[in-house]
Amino acid sequence: MSYRIEGIEIESFRGIRRLSLPLEGRNLIVVGENGSGKSSIVDAIEYFFTGGIQHLEGRADVKKKMSVPNLMGGVPRVTMRLGDGSSTKEVSRVYGRRDEGIPAAMRPFFERAARRPLVLRRHQILAFINARDSGRYEQISELVGLGDLDEAERRWGKARRQAEGVVEELE
Repeated sequence: MSYRIEGIEIESFRGIRRLSLPLEGRNLIVVGENGSGKSSIVDAIEYFFTGGIQHLEGRADVKKKMSVPNLMGGVPRVTMRLGDGSSTKEVSRVYGRRDEGIPAAMRPFFERAARRPLVLRRHQILAFINARDSGRYEQISELVGLGDLDEAERRWGKARRQAEGVVEELE
């Protein structure tokens, strides 16, 4: 089943005290001056779908407990209204809490999202643009998670060659 994002509510998340974005299933383009909250919106969406914020993971210079909640206080929460064409569900993720807000039927979707990169950051896009032609495939496959696909294709090819060898011996 597929869902469209009908609306996003962000509360006390990084640089955002409270923000409501009624999308009605339309695209979202985030534009603004430095420090206006663009990255906070992207981080909130990434957190909602993956349960993490990739660019904050494993950094010794960042304490997530201090950098995710808004400095003005409150509990960081991202809520989305998701529609499937016939109904709309409101799903919330509260920072630092287990995923009790995710309906059981949607859990596989969120688990898949957590295994793949969700957000392309500026430095990743620039690295791709500035890469030599021969290096672009590796970069794009890493960004979209094709590494697993390449390994599966290699194994499939090896198994096919072995099977062809067996068939030749039998003939």
